[in-house]
Amino acid sequence: MVRLLPLSVSIVALCLSSSVTRAQAPAAPAAGGPPATVPMMSPPMYLVIYKTGPAWKADVPDSEQLRDHGRHMFGLHVKKALMMGGPFTNGTGGAAVIHAESLAAAQALVDADPVVARKVFVAEVHAWSHVNWDELAKRLQPKPAPQP
Repeated sequence: MVRLLPLSVSIVALCLSSSVTRAQAPAAPAAGGPPATVPMMSPPMYLVIYKTGPAWKADVPDSEQLRDHGRHMFGLHVKKALMMGGPFTNGTGGAAVIHAESLAAAQALVDADPVVARKVFVAEVHAWSHVNWDELAKRLQPKPAPQP
């Protein structure tokens, strides 16, 4: 069973992320140069949700069904396309975050996975950005009042 966030949490996250999408915050200045900026949002990434597909066999060990998937994911890691990924703890699939030039390129990387091609897994690919919550928290902290 896939568990979704409550709608109110999703709306709050969406509002916060929308308000800081392209915002920049000053960082420590480089020696002798203009101040650097810290992005509030990451460059475009893609979130892949894997779920067991119609060819999944409950009576076959995961290691047999997913061996080629592991090799594919390791290949993406070596190419620096895979940022993170792993299984859901309830055994219903997993998720990955990948870098790609476009949604079509991300979809092509996912479609090249042998277990997706064989429908052992089905995959959804979503454009996604990571919010830099630490930087946002720094920006939202109240500034001290000026001393007279």
